[in-house]
Amino acid sequence: MSYENSAGLGVNNHYGARDTQDGIVGGGKLESSGSIQEAVVYFKASDFTVESATVAAFDTQLSLPAGSIVVDGLFEVTETFTTSGTISTSTKIHVGESGSEVANGVEASGQATEFAAATSLDAVGNGEWGDGTALAAQDVSVNFVAGGGTITSFTGGAGKVVVRYRKV
Repeated sequence: MSYENSAGLGVNNHYGARDTQDGIVGGGKLESSGSIQEAVVYFKASDFTVESATVAAFDTQLSLPAGSIVVDGLFEVTETFTTSGTISTSTKIHVGESGSEVANGVEASGQATEFAAATSLDAVGNGEWGDGTALAAQDVSVNFVAGGGTITSFTGGAGKVVVRYRKV
């Protein structure tokens, strides 16, 4: 463990190993000023579970506070995913309310390339996440779903999503 006391005022700073926090709720909620908050989730192929021929899911264990208004979602794939099955322009990565991610959430650009190293911003959103109204009266659980086409497996690949919201 490294400590620094360069001010001479008896104040110590600790400099230690920092994790990249891959996986579930990797980045957590970031401190920010003003009413806009950001939640960051790092994900990799091994986080997804193929639930059916058309859907692979990932429980982020993240929840947004009750009454929040989602502003946008930023997807960044940093390492290209290898998928087996049929990936088409209808295949999308959705992040949204658990159980209704497609209807109430944000999604990557709607191109088959969203599983390649790319960045995509969804400033519109779907349902409650896009109409500017506040979320439910209770905290909202957030999940990832990759759907459309036929997905049989995910291997390799990593990325992150940043959900920006106003905490009311």
